[in-house]
Amino acid sequence: MNVVLDQLVAISGRLEVPSGVPENSLASLREFLSASLIQENAGALPIEPDSTVDAALNEAAAKGAVLAAKFAETATRVRVIRDSYVTPAVTPDRPTQVFGPFVDADGSLAQFPVFESARFLTAHVAGPVPAGHRSADAPSGRIFQ
Repeated sequence: MNVVLDQLVAISGRLEVPSGVPENSLASLREFLSASLIQENAGALPIEPDSTVDAALNEAAAKGAVLAAKFAETATRVRVIRDSYVTPAVTPDRPTQVFGPFVDADGSLAQFPVFESARFLTAHVAGPVPAGHRSADAPSGRIFQ
C-alpha cells in the first residue's frame, strides 16, 4: 500500500461524522490531509488505488494529489493537525479552516485545523546593511523593486 494511503487510513479511517456536521466534511478533510501528506513525502506519487482500502479513501487520495499540485503552483504549504474538539490547543497562527468535530473509534471528539502558508519572498537590499546584520528595517509603505 502507498505511504499516503497508509497514513490516511491511520489518521482518518475510523472517524465518523456526527449529526449536525455536513456529510462532505470528512471527504474534504481527507483531501486536505492527503495534500499535506503528499507535500511531506513527494516520493509517494503516484498514488495507485488500493482495492483493500475503502473507495472514499482512494478517492480522497486522488483528489489530494490534485490539490497538492495546485498548492505547488502557488508555492503554498498546507498543514493539517489533529486536535481535541473539547480542549483545542492554542497556536500562534490562525487556521484557514477547521474540519469537524468528528467522533473517533474511542468516542473522543476531534477536529482538524488546516494551516496554509505562502512561501517567503526574498528581498534584495540595494543599500548598505549594518555589519553583522542579516536584515534591515524597512519603513512602512516603502515600495521595493
